[in-house]
Amino acid sequence: MSVALQQECDALAKELMTLWSGESGAPYWDEVLGECHEHPTPHTFEVATDYLDHTQFYLDLQSGSLQLKVMRLDDYKLHLKAKFLEDDVIPRDWEDLAQTLRRLVADFRSFHALQALDLKQAWGELMSALFAEPCLGQPPARKPSLTKNAHKLALAVQRVLEKSERLAEFEWRNWSDYGLGEVSKTAPLRALGLDLHEPTEEEQRAVIDDSEDFRAAVLGWYDQRLAPHGLTLIAISPIDELQAFGVVGTRNLDALRQALATLCIYVRVAPGR
Repeated sequence: MSVALQQECDALAKELMTLWSGESGAPYWDEVLGECHEHPTPHTFEVATDYLDHTQFYLDLQSGSLQLKVMRLDDYKLHLKAKFLEDDVIPRDWEDLAQTLRRLVADFRSFHALQALDLKQAWGELMSALFAEPCLGQPPARKPSLTKNAHKLALAVQRVLEKSERLAEFEWRNWSDYGLGEVSKTAPLRALGLDLHEPTEEEQRAVIDDSEDFRAAVLGWYDQRLAPHGLTLIAISPIDELQAFGVVGTRNLDALRQALATLCIYVRVAPGR
């Protein structure tokens, strides 16, 4: 078990305790996992997973430091006859818990930041940045229904990009084949007559084998081919295996990133951008 990872979980759980009031015990719907997390008392959390064995993390901070208990089905294939039992905490549990806690803390930080935001003005600034150049099309005439929820705002941005034919969706691992076709079909590339060629074996090795950050390397590969035309590819939250990408302009990328950050929408861009 990584001591550093356990310490990170401890710090994240304590921050979450300050961001998420435990007085009402209301569940929190995790839109990424499609599961509910609970905060039944001011010092305890019940963190769900989407695993077949229904792994559940029970976090207790009553003593001042994180105490973790893990429960899961003994054999999910038994269906209704399966038993929900306490199990040993394994290294993967700490990794999965840290990943979920990072997202929950980010979600609650976003929630508090968005409450004081003029959403109409912030959305207007985002649309101005997203459609700053004629080659990027026109913003939608009708503003979508907006809520102060970072996940739903990110999905709204994806819908806007989809309507302007600037959205590409594919799994990161399919970046060099299916993904290539999806990006090539976007309106800005079609307007330029730009046909992206498949990466060479050497380029694939550089992205897959020689890079420290595979996802950054994928975005970098696309950026090298799109940047000469004033375009680049960004990944829009949620950052996941099946990813939504947007074709955007490079000239005002800083303004676009700031507008997205104001709405608590996380993006990944090519290295150096």
